[in-house]
Amino acid sequence: MKVVLFNSLTKKGILMTLKSTRDMIEKVLITDTNVINAITRQLNIKNIRNEMFPTWRLTLQPGEEYDLKTSYYGMYMVRWADAGATALIMIGAGVSANILLNNGASISTDFTEVGKIILNKKAVNGTVFVKNNGNKETGINVMQITNY
Repeated sequence: MKVVLFNSLTKKGILMTLKSTRDMIEKVLITDTNVINAITRQLNIKNIRNEMFPTWRLTLQPGEEYDLKTSYYGMYMVRWADAGATALIMIGAGVSANILLNNGASISTDFTEVGKIILNKKAVNGTVFVKNNGNKETGINVMQITNY
């Protein structure tokens, strides 16, 4: 018996015997969750974004700090809704190896600045911390845009 395997992308079919088709299908082992999600149509733009750009949604008390448990170099976006502020921070290996892009009024990389949200490393090649140096509980989002 012969069967036709049809490729919906190329719009072409391949004539094969039933045995060769069965042998080929049995050799396909799917273990990658991204492939499984794509096959079952569970892969959507939100899932892709979450895989590509790790995000932390935090509520921090005054003076509280949180270890993001990542030491990757790269760009981080900090959003502080209570202050209507967003900043892009490029972090390198060291404590002072960073660049801050914002208006400077609400978000900083200096742990001694009062009244601001701080994002930086505390030690060379250490992990990234975020701290609430303000005087009230606040919610912030940190998104890691690149990771090296």
